Amino acid sequence: MNPGERTGISATGNGADDELVRRVMAAIGWSGKIASVTELPGGVINSVRLVALSDDRRLVVKTADGAPDGLFQTEADGLGVLRRQGGLHTPDVLGADANWLALEALNPVNGEDPDFWTRAGHDIARLHCVRGPQFGWPADGWLGRLPQYNPWRSSGHEFFAECRILRYLAEPRAAETLTTADRRALERLCIRLPELVPPAPAVLTHGDLWHNNILASRSGAAVFIDPAVSWAWAEMDISMMF
Repeated sequence: MNPGERTGISATGNGADDELVRRVMAAIGWSGKIASVTELPGGVINSVRLVALSDDRRLVVKTADGAPDGLFQTEADGLGVLRRQGGLHTPDVLGADANWLALEALNPVNGEDPDFWTRAGHDIARLHCVRGPQFGWPADGWLGRLPQYNPWRSSGHEFFAECRILRYLAEPRAAETLTTADRRALERLCIRLPELVPPAPAVLTHGDLWHNNILASRSGAAVFIDPAVSWAWAEMDISMMF
């Protein structure tokens, strides 16, 4: 993440940002003079700030007003799982609590390396070689601020239908947007999933793999952020990458 920082006490012009950053730095054991605090674009759910210190160290601080309990710790845990079990490059987690998450600062994908997405695809292919015991996860998680339910299921069709489609029909925005005909069509689709989708194994998935969640290290390696991990179909990740 590197949005063209400018120096100063706060690039956002908000002294409250500096105070928040100082609290986070104290919690993770960092010290030093803050050169800039820059609001990063693209944060849909959280406020994301790039912090540059006068000694050239950088970190990213994520916060969210009224964050659900466990949101940031779940994200930190997911990053660790993707790194340890899935072999993906993920940002170093510097610290987390109920209200913030501090991460290693990364770089955006600038499109100059024509092989970047090929390497990222190979990374995801290796991730999807990691097989799970069943579909689901030992704990529920979050997709944005919506709970992600991960009960154990032996059937991928049942898991995808119940926990990744029908589960969201009760959410207020879905209830406002979908017509009765829309809901019935989705329910019919879920019934027909075994006819439409061949059986596939449960594999380790990132869970929220749209392109903004793939950044770059200084060496140009793909680095994956903002996971919503579970044992699920590989195609759930792949469909988000397009």
